[in-house]
Amino acid sequence: MRRDHYVKTRVPEHTKQRVQEMASQRFLTESIWLRQIIEAEIQKAATTLKSALAPPPERGPTGRRIAVRLLPGDALLLKERATARRTVPATYVSILLRAHLRELSPLTKDELQAFREQVRELRAIGRNLNQIARALNRGEVVDASVREDLWMFVKLGTAMREATRALLKANTKAWEVGHVPE
Repeated sequence: MRRDHYVKTRVPEHTKQRVQEMASQRFLTESIWLRQIIEAEIQKAATTLKSALAPPPERGPTGRRIAVRLLPGDALLLKERATARRTVPATYVSILLRAHLRELSPLTKDELQAFREQVRELRAIGRNLNQIARALNRGEVVDASVREDLWMFVKLGTAMREATRALLKANTKAWEVGHVPE
């Protein structure tokens, strides 16, 4: 069910041309320009009559919808980039816009999950290193294989750091170029 309703009128040609000119000067469509004029007049009447108008109803808990008109080539690029990020174009645009407005780094759910998994792994490695360090400090461990284990932890930590660095680099490049490099 549509929430929008129409207000209809007929005007002479010279009025129509003037409306087109005024709307284009503000980089608006005729429809949006007319809506703004109507809302301004209603607001003026409400102020004059000292009557309070109820605020317009919200469009739902997910936020306000907007419409964007794209050139065919841009629409194709948008679809490709969204597909590469495993999301729909509207979500991709929403993520980009929100990231730009709030100065955030845009990450998809998959990428965020990968970072969370790495943090969990690093936490586990840190706990193991602390246990080994305590045992070494108490003199409980004198086995030579402990050195090898520690060296493996260092290698694992280095590999995780490089994987995280590569993921961040791929993420940045994907948002710039449009797809995740293979």
